[in-house]
This record gives sequence, structure tokens and C-alpha cells, in this order.
Amino acid sequence: MQDTQGKVIAALMEQLIQTGPEGMAEAFTALFNLAMRMERDRHLGAGPYERSDGR
Repeated sequence: MQDTQGKVIAALMEQLIQTGPEGMAEAFTALFNLAMRMERDRHLGAGPYERSDGR
């Protein structure tokens, strides 16, 4: 999961470099979505399509 997060962040940075300030809203939306997925995974104790004791 950590590698995937790094790839997403790198892609967002590349998008910001290419689009400049006009692409900020889209980049922030993607970043907040990533943060919410990370929070969900931490709360559940498992990633997407994974099992845990409480799930």
C-alpha cells in the first residue's frame, strides 16, 4: 500500500507541475480521497479486499 501511495503522490505532483495553479482543485480532490482511503484502512485494520479479525 505504501508503494501505491507514493505513486499516487508522485502522479499528483507531476500533474501540478504540468497544469500549474489551474490543476490545484483536481489535485487536492485526489489527495483528500487518498487520505480518506488511508484513514478507512487504518480504522478497519485491513486494506481493500483484505480480511482482518474484526472484518
